[in-house]
Amino acid sequence: MTKRVGFEHFTPGIGNIRQTGYALGLEREQDKEQIMVLWLATLEMGRGPDGWVTGFHKMSESMFGSPPGAIEADEYLSLLAVLVAPGRYNLGTDDQALQERKDRIRRLLAGECVPNGNSDVWLEGCNS
Repeated sequence: MTKRVGFEHFTPGIGNIRQTGYALGLEREQDKEQIMVLWLATLEMGRGPDGWVTGFHKMSESMFGSPPGAIEADEYLSLLAVLVAPGRYNLGTDDQALQERKDRIRRLLAGECVPNGNSDVWLEGCNS
C-alpha cells in the first residue's frame, strides 16, 4: 500500500528503505482504522463497467450501486474473490472461475475446509 500512496514513481533498492520509513511514519500518524480505510481505497479491484477500478468501495458502488455494507452477501463475496487477482476475474459476468473462487471462500467461512497453509491464497484446500 505504501508504494501506491507515498510514491508517484517507486524504484526498488533505495526505494525500499524510503518505503519502510514512510510505512513507519504512517503507523505513527494514523490509527489502524485510518490505515485500513486507506488500504481499502487503494486496492486494485479489476474491471468495472467503465474500466479499471481502484478502491473496494468504488468497485462496490460501480458494480452493485451501493457501498459494501449495503450489498447482498453474494455480491460481497465477489468483491472479496477478486482481491487475489483482480485482472483474472470478471465481476458482473457469468465468470465460472469467479464462481468457483466464491464457492471456496464460502466453504472456508462455513468452516467446511482449511487452506493448505498460510501461503494458500487460492484456497486449494477448499476445492470441492
